[in-house]
Amino acid sequence: MTGCFDGTAIIWDAASGQALANLEGHKANVASVAFSSDGTQVATGSWDGTTIIWDAASGRVLVRLGTQGVVSAMAATPDGMRAAFGRGDNTVAVWDAVRGRALATLEGHTDWVRSVVFSPDGTRVATGSDDKTVIIWDAASGRALVKLEGHKGAVLSVAFSPDGTRVVTGSEDKTAVIWDAASGRVLVKLEGHEGYVNAVAFAPDGTRVVTGIWDKTAVIWDAASGRALVKLEGHKGWVSSVAFAPDGTRVVTGSFDKTAVIWENLGLETRPPGGNPKAAGSQYALPLPRRRSGGGAVVAFRCRRHFAQSVRMVSAGLCDACQRR
Repeated sequence: MTGCFDGTAIIWDAASGQALANLEGHKANVASVAFSSDGTQVATGSWDGTTIIWDAASGRVLVRLGTQGVVSAMAATPDGMRAAFGRGDNTVAVWDAVRGRALATLEGHTDWVRSVVFSPDGTRVATGSDDKTVIIWDAASGRALVKLEGHKGAVLSVAFSPDGTRVVTGSEDKTAVIWDAASGRVLVKLEGHEGYVNAVAFAPDGTRVVTGIWDKTAVIWDAASGRALVKLEGHKGWVSSVAFAPDGTRVVTGSFDKTAVIWENLGLETRPPGGNPKAAGSQYALPLPRRRSGGGAVVAFRCRRHFAQSVRMVSAGLCDACQRR
């Protein structure tokens, strides 16, 4: 799924690149998107001040959550029961996504909240801000549990490891950092980026991290050593979002070149240790209308009208809802 600057989100077939559903209902940029764990619902957050929960199969609006000001970032719990979104007033609102009512307001940042993510069990929320910090909160009470300090620029992206014990952050200081989520201790620094780190994500087994970068590339890293493994090159605009497929064999990247690309054949098993990251991937592009062209990644989703601001993969192929279509 991709969220776009024209106020729409699109659900795609990850195998063919075919658009399955066009979600229209926002009046401004869709800055964040998320699937429920079973793939039957999706959530979108927009600068128009709303978060919408949709039926993934039909594209029907299920719940519309309204707030004051811009929604700068959005996340949903794995079960789809709650949503959290960063607002223009430096706070984060946690909502009941079923009943459409506010549950808690998270206050503590001193600048714009750029990224929001729930822990895998839904009990904590991590938020990254232009104030150069990350705060991990108790999702039920709204109490701040730990503050992660050390970045020298705005924190643009945050992600939990699959077991919830670590957090990875990406920053305008051109670094990504892996932290202990309980103590706030720095575990690994991922250094060598040639631009802002706009997006971060853990692999499903927690052994790797992918970062999306202002220099139009993405890099896959060893999460234990901090060694760069593979560089993904081919976008013509800065990479704004990244995600691993649930089986860990593929990566999807969204870019300001108006494409989202799925990469495979990453060569991680056969790479010799040490040295610079190797460029990897093979590609064909499927613009709308569909037209195949050669070069670089496995599938590229392209629209001539808008940027791929945010991306998520629900499965290595189709989600359950799409398989039933």
